Amino acid sequence: MEWLVTLLLGFGVMLFGGGFLARHIQAIGRLKQDPELRVRDAAYLVGQQRRRIVTSVMIMVVGALIPLSYDAIVRQRNPGLASAVLLTILVLILVIMLLAVADALAGRYLRADLQLRKAEAALRRTLLENDLQYHANWKQQQEQKLQASGQEASSNRKPGQTSEEN
Repeated sequence: MEWLVTLLLGFGVMLFGGGFLARHIQAIGRLKQDPELRVRDAAYLVGQQRRRIVTSVMIMVVGALIPLSYDAIVRQRNPGLASAVLLTILVLILVIMLLAVADALAGRYLRADLQLRKAEAALRRTLLENDLQYHANWKQQQEQKLQASGQEASSNRKPGQTSEEN
């Protein structure tokens, strides 16, 4: 019964890692085909997915080692093999956790870059809106000057006199 439980647990962990592995491979395909991403961002995101693939493979290896550890401890009663397998599992779990923390910290880079680009876009928009407002005001002033000069010219004319006779 215990052997079956360790097999199911190991298989479940391997399925978990395999599911994420497939998901990360699909994400790489989508990222490579996305025309809206800048080259630098696409390279960063593909690298991130590759690091996540390594983590998923490590999770699958841990899943494979779980039944092996049970076999080494209970069935073979080999303390050397059992220690090596358990130590390998612990080291892999530590590396997986460190990779997860590194991935979370690396995500801050992308978010910071995105916030910077949003701020630049907002600044550009504000500058363009200010330019548009300036030109609209200038045009309105020019039209008012034209109307004022047109009214001035018509008020200086004598009745019945055309603008050519003036």
